[in-house]
Amino acid sequence: MSDQWERVHHEKCGQFDIFFSWTYETDSLRDHFEDDEIKELVAKINRGEMTWFVAKVEAHKCGIELASDILGGCLYADPMDFVRDNDYYADMKERVIEQASVKLVELFTYQGE
Repeated sequence: MSDQWERVHHEKCGQFDIFFSWTYETDSLRDHFEDDEIKELVAKINRGEMTWFVAKVEAHKCGIELASDILGGCLYADPMDFVRDNDYYADMKERVIEQASVKLVELFTYQGE
């Protein structure tokens, strides 16, 4: 996985800013697909018809990242298709909102040690 994330989507969900970013996947296609599919998928990726990437969804408040979730092995024509047409994005968004909500409670009820 690359350290260069491209942020391509932002939405407001309640009190949180939700961001979707992606970076090129470095895992082998062989780890995710059958051998008979690999040649065609590689050709599509090389022609720019498909993108092989890692997805990241983050929840922020006041510019501070409170939670993130990452999913590798994503193959779509356009990384934004992950947001538009995918239950994975909805699940990841729900998860980071839940985690960020818990983190806010922890921050505001912290009593010190």
